[in-house]
Amino acid sequence: MIETLRLYMFYFIHPFESARSLREEISFPQLDWDQSLAISWLFNILRAILVVITFYIGLFITEKIVSLAGGTSGVWQQNFVLIMASKKMFFLCLALEVVFYPISYYFSIFLFKFFISLSLSLFGKDNSEEQVGQVLLVAMSNQVLKLIPIMGGAFYFLGLFIGLFAGLRGNLQLTMGQSFFTLLLPFVFLGTFFILFISFLFFFVFSGLSYVMT
Repeated sequence: MIETLRLYMFYFIHPFESARSLREEISFPQLDWDQSLAISWLFNILRAILVVITFYIGLFITEKIVSLAGGTSGVWQQNFVLIMASKKMFFLCLALEVVFYPISYYFSIFLFKFFISLSLSLFGKDNSEEQVGQVLLVAMSNQVLKLIPIMGGAFYFLGLFIGLFAGLRGNLQLTMGQSFFTLLLPFVFLGTFFILFISFLFFFVFSGLSYVMT
């Protein structure tokens, strides 16, 4: 387990070196999907625990400040009731996020594989499932960034972007332009889907209004 964690962290700290070594060195150690999931899941559990601890620390500090300021009634009481009412839902969503993390993990892998394979096909590159998997193993090894308070999510997505870019360049040997295109491809699909959805929505709305007016 210690060796697995050390390799996981090496992927995270040295994404470009890891991507290049996985391609060029046959003896270079490689995580499997179960190992990557286990460690990623562990970091997400730790993140959930930290979120709960931070929530109660923030609530405690806020209560003390309000108490010292003499604001124990009025607006604070109303806000406190709202906070406590939404606490259960917040903790439930947090728990579900942790429990169903393996599903979201493998779903993310599926989507990334689809877009990377599509991009390789567009550029006429060899579509090696093993190499694509190596790229994603390195890219997904940045879950530790989620432990950063407040900005953890933003840093996680930045690390994911860097890890994918490192794999596309170092392992799949795409050019810089091809790598950026591959990273932007999901957003192009989402943007196209959103535009089509809005267009169909307006079409049905105006069609319905025209029918009612006639």
